[in-house]
Parts: sequence; structure tokens; C-alpha cells
Amino acid sequence: MKMRINTIFKLNTLVLAIFSSLSVSASEQNITTVVANNTERAITVDQPGKSLITREEIEEQQANNVAEILDTIPGITIDGGARQGGERINIRGFSATEDLAFYVDGAPIGFQQYRYGSFFFDPSMIGEVEVTKGAHDYKTGNGGAGGSIRVKTKDAEDLLREGESFGVRVQAGFNSGDHNQRYSVTAYGKTGGLQYLVNGITRNTGDMADGNGNTVKFSGSE
Repeated sequence: MKMRINTIFKLNTLVLAIFSSLSVSASEQNITTVVANNTERAITVDQPGKSLITREEIEEQQANNVAEILDTIPGITIDGGARQGGERINIRGFSATEDLAFYVDGAPIGFQQYRYGSFFFDPSMIGEVEVTKGAHDYKTGNGGAGGSIRVKTKDAEDLLREGESFGVRVQAGFNSGDHNQRYSVTAYGKTGGLQYLVNGITRNTGDMADGNGNTVKFSGSE
């Protein structure tokens, strides 16, 4: 009888020790430490595949056409040929007109073979170019599976200096490779709450010469 009592006592002591150990272990695991750092500026997330070419970058580049401006963006290439009439915009493998949405001041530009008219747009009148690569531009809708190109033109306020109400700009350009001559005249001003801007451009391109100096026949345009 004495032996039995001692056994029960020892067993109860062991059970109490186990529960006490589990209780201490559980209380240690429930301790959570949180560390936070304060930031001085807000964190923003840009849209994927979006690039913006500013007015300053365009003026510094002195591009001959829209194609040369777009060709500076990673993921965009100009293929189809060296002539402006045969060039195509290619965004990550998409180059068909129905796969790329093109806008000028918010107005969609469609029904162009190889974007022929877009490449003759006067680059000096471009204020900024926004390009979205891929189908990330929800405002495009149909026709923008490959991406979208949004061109914003300059207005009179962009060209007038402080205190001016009228101005005229005359520009001329020449390329020796294809004897490209480009002339443009722009008149702009404001009166009261009205602004106006009139631009005219003419181009005359001769036959191109390849790397060996040979003339490429019928490559000129006017």
C-alpha cells in the first residue's frame, strides 16, 4: 500500500511538470515584436510598360520625324525599311496597325498603312509622347493589344515667352544621307481668351545612298 501511494505521487508530479513546461513554452511563442520605419515621401507604383518622353527631351534630340523619337524607347523598334513611307512602329513584336492605338491630342488616328501620315508629322510641334507597351492602357479599348501611343502637341502658350502675344518660328533641316530637305513655318499667338497656332511643313527627300555609296533608286519622296 505504501509503494502504491509513492507511485501515484511521483506520477502526479511528472504530469504537473509537463503542463508547467508547456504553459511556459506557449507564453513565450505568443510574444510578437513589431518594428516600423517612417518614410518621408509617399510610395507610388507606376503603370507597367509605360514611358514618357518630355518636351525637353524631344527638343534636345532634334528628331526628323516621330519614328526617331519613338526609336529611343526600350522595347520599341522601327522596321519595314529606311524610307519614311515604309517604316512601321514595332512594340514588342506588334507592328500591325490594328494592334497599336495611335492618338494625337486624344483623337484616335486609324486607317493608316504603315502609319504613313504619322511619320510626316512635324516633330517640332510635339509637346510630349506617352507610350504604353502591352495591353495595359484600359482607355484604349479594341485595337491596343500591342500598346498605345499618345502624342500631345504644343499650343501657343508653350511657344510664347512671358509678355509676348504673337510669334513666328521658321525652321529648316537637311540630311546628307538622303538629301532630305525640310522647311516649316509656324505662327502662333493669343488675344483675350483665344489662342491660335498655324503650322505648315514641306519635305523633299532624294534617293538614298547605302553604306557603299550606291544610290538606292526610287527611294526618294516629296
